[in-house]
Amino acid sequence: MNYPRQRQRLVWTSAYALFTLLVGACSNGDEKALQAIREQTKGKKFIPLGQTSKLLLPDLKAKAKEHPDDFQTQFDLAQAASEAQDWDTALQAAEAATRLDPKSVPAKEIYAQCLHQSGRLGDASAQWEAIVASGETHKALDDVNLANMYKMQGRLAEAERLYLKALEAGDETHGLVYPNLADLQIKLEKYDEATKTLKEGLEKDPKALYLHHLLGLVAFSKSDFTTAIAEFNHEIERRGGAWELYFLIGLSEGRLQPPQLDKAEEALAKATELRPSDAAYFKASLADLYVDAGQTEKGKTLATEALAEMPVFREDQLGVAYHALAKAYLKLGDQAQAKEFHDKFQQGLAKTESSDPEQRRRIREMDSLFGGR
Repeated sequence: MNYPRQRQRLVWTSAYALFTLLVGACSNGDEKALQAIREQTKGKKFIPLGQTSKLLLPDLKAKAKEHPDDFQTQFDLAQAASEAQDWDTALQAAEAATRLDPKSVPAKEIYAQCLHQSGRLGDASAQWEAIVASGETHKALDDVNLANMYKMQGRLAEAERLYLKALEAGDETHGLVYPNLADLQIKLEKYDEATKTLKEGLEKDPKALYLHHLLGLVAFSKSDFTTAIAEFNHEIERRGGAWELYFLIGLSEGRLQPPQLDKAEEALAKATELRPSDAAYFKASLADLYVDAGQTEKGKTLATEALAEMPVFREDQLGVAYHALAKAYLKLGDQAQAKEFHDKFQQGLAKTESSDPEQRRRIREMDSLFGGR
């Protein structure tokens, strides 16, 4: 899932004035223009240069090559390259900047961001830990950044502690913390705590529609499918439909008592329309609903078709089909086939995300049906 950007501490200056300065700096390498930009944002932590950052990169790269030991030159390049999402350049320049001035917190922040974007999550976490420990910057925001790193690494208890600490610090970080904290609490199956977090977030910002999505996910995880459908529809009505919403509505409709399979099929067809690349995954999910509803042969047929259509490298999708087929063959009395698909499902677990509510449900169901077989 994707949530609001981690860094919100951006300083916006007059767009026209900044653009004029940038064009001047880019066109002739004018040091005075770059200095003027620095003066406008003196003492600030991070300067968003927008798309015009790309215009600056050639000149800044040349200056950095000419002055490899000048902190400000390396910092300017790291800053512009990170805004332009040229992460290789940004990482190299940020690393140089932190080496040239080990006490510069803004340089450390950009370096941590670049490490994160380069996939070096452990190094990024270590960098944020050093920033927080230094006490030289805004603690709440850096707590959020470090919590996000921990969350991506699966260090969920540590992440939760930092999110809660950031909430206590004041309102500035609330828009970042509430969705991330609630998502983490859902992963930890702390559903009551997640509900409390989300309701507090909506009291602060009633227009935060994504919090309704997470409320729906809490209800879905607790098998309160009527509430889940209402929350997902609430989000669709106000911001339009995304395939994830129709997918979850489809699963919820199929698990109501009695199952509303026609509505489930309709919602999953809409999800397929919006995301055709996952058509086989949606078909396997529908197959699972038919097996659970007692239409075992139809479910087996759909799951078999879905399995044939799935990419072999998508273990997360293959597991849905294996799960449906294992249940179907078990219901049909074919123990050997059921065990074969159960074993394939088990083999794929190490390659998939076990904190996903649906995956947890499948794991528990397989354990219940097959036990130690």
